[in-house]
Amino acid sequence: MPVWSEVFVDDGVREVASRSSRRLTIGFGVTSALLVALAPLVTLLAPDYALVVAFVSLAALSLFGAWVVHRLHPVQRLVWHVELSIREAVCVDVQGFRHAVLWPRVERLDLTDEGLTFVTRTRDGMVSHLRVPAEFSQFAAMSHRAAEYAEALGRPIFVDGKPWESVDLLGVFPFLGSTSN
Repeated sequence: MPVWSEVFVDDGVREVASRSSRRLTIGFGVTSALLVALAPLVTLLAPDYALVVAFVSLAALSLFGAWVVHRLHPVQRLVWHVELSIREAVCVDVQGFRHAVLWPRVERLDLTDEGLTFVTRTRDGMVSHLRVPAEFSQFAAMSHRAAEYAEALGRPIFVDGKPWESVDLLGVFPFLGSTSN
């Protein structure tokens, strides 16, 4: 039997993620090229320090590369397509991966200024975070509907790290009151 669902889509999230990814990778590429070009020149000027320059260059590229990867990971996990039903939340991230999350696997919903995060636990016990950014064009309607499903199915909802029962939601997020069904 088919299950009724609502679909929320925002192509703008993909554009923002693409710009952010492009900026990070271009910055890494330019910095790497400069370091690779300057390292041999420094060794020509100070041949006694050639080994030190090589190790410093390697360490700098490795650390900067790790920082770029660390910054790219949450950008690539941004959700641009959300489909909500009583059975599951289906999220498609900007990498094109489709994440179907059954509501019983949702540990909690986190609503913050940055967006709505579905916190789940995978089959192997790892915690997964799928974040729909607050800039999502249909964020108010989507977050309202997700909160309704979570509440109906007994999933905890947190607002800024606190259970929603202890928070004045309209005081913190006034846009939730403007959502029409």
